[in-house]
Amino acid sequence: MFSRTLAFVAVTLGLLSLTGCSSPRLDHIAVRIADIKTQNANLVLTLRFINTNNIPLVISSAGHTLTLNGQRVGNINDKEAMGVPPMGTATQDVLLPAALAKTVCNLTARDPSQTTYQLESSLQIVWEEDTVTYKTGSRGNLALKPLANP
Repeated sequence: MFSRTLAFVAVTLGLLSLTGCSSPRLDHIAVRIADIKTQNANLVLTLRFINTNNIPLVISSAGHTLTLNGQRVGNINDKEAMGVPPMGTATQDVLLPAALAKTVCNLTARDPSQTTYQLESSLQIVWEEDTVTYKTGSRGNLALKPLANP
């Protein structure tokens, strides 16, 4: 009797795994800083989302931790949904809060052409009827123009 129950459970779990009730297996998704600029007396961070998957992505929200020149600047939460095409890129402008903008301006004031960054991102990706969290990080250099405090 026990072996029949075990066999039934094994077959049921096997069938459920074939019905599409699982989380997606995603290839790498990258988020990089494309630019930091002053716009209408605000500081705006332009993020580039890179999708190496052969399916489109719907990102419902994202949280980012920003580090500039080795100093952690703060967290940025973006609640604006966006789509990224398969095997493609999309950009999104994110308005920085005033306190964060002031810190960014101070850190880049010394030599804006030599600004290094690290960005740790947590993306909420809509998949069928669920939302999946995907974590990614990037590092790079930015060639910025001097930024004025907004």
